[in-house]
Amino acid sequence: MLRFLATGLTFLVLSGCSGRQEDADDSFQRVGLSDIGTAYQMYLGEMKRPPRSPADLRKYGNGLPLLTEALESNDFVVFWGVNTDQVPTAASTILAYHKNAQDNAGFVLFADGSVRKVTAQEFSSIPKVANSGASG
Repeated sequence: MLRFLATGLTFLVLSGCSGRQEDADDSFQRVGLSDIGTAYQMYLGEMKRPPRSPADLRKYGNGLPLLTEALESNDFVVFWGVNTDQVPTAASTILAYHKNAQDNAGFVLFADGSVRKVTAQEFSSIPKVANSGASG
């Protein structure tokens, strides 16, 4: 819980600085994906099956600072219906990403829950999870 509070405070501080728009955008991408990953794992643990749509994760919005905004923004592409426990290379397989990652640079969420910024070239070479449907 402390990690979530610290992450939220970091976002608020960065977004409040007028000359730091790029930092605020990066923070939104990073924290938004982290929140999606946390909610994804919470749902998987609670329901014993992977989430199939953003609606499955909405109930976790109170404890995750940017989850609702991230899910409603259409800024993220999520591979729904994936049991991350069954992804053999979870630390190097993309589960979700910011829409800019594909063509420019942006943050990606790996199936193990880690989040990292990648270039477009890196993005194209990183495997994505096999899924039942992706949506942005």
